[in-house]
Amino acid sequence: MKTVGILVFPKVEELDFVGPFEVFGLAARQLEDRDSSDTLTVITASLSGKTVVGAHGLRVPPDHGFDNAPHIDVLIVPDGRGVRDQMKNPETLALSPSEHESVS
Repeated sequence: MKTVGILVFPKVEELDFVGPFEVFGLAARQLEDRDSSDTLTVITASLSGKTVVGAHGLRVPPDHGFDNAPHIDVLIVPDGRGVRDQMKNPETLALSPSEHESVS
């Protein structure tokens, strides 16, 4: 089983995380339809686990905070204006593959 985690944070561009969520969600369903032994799970996660508000006002309750998230094999960090603040946040930077061996 592989888990794709999509980071959501204040001012995240909604299309920049919903698009990948849809694409990987479709891949997960196709694996299920083929009765594949491979499985794919897609989750959203925020640093705190609390609801975040996107760049255009969409409220996003994440599936997990990083303190209670399952092992994440692939971490997607959406782009957009909100990511600029995250690039200065030590908690977000600690999720980088070079800093965190359990994320690739």
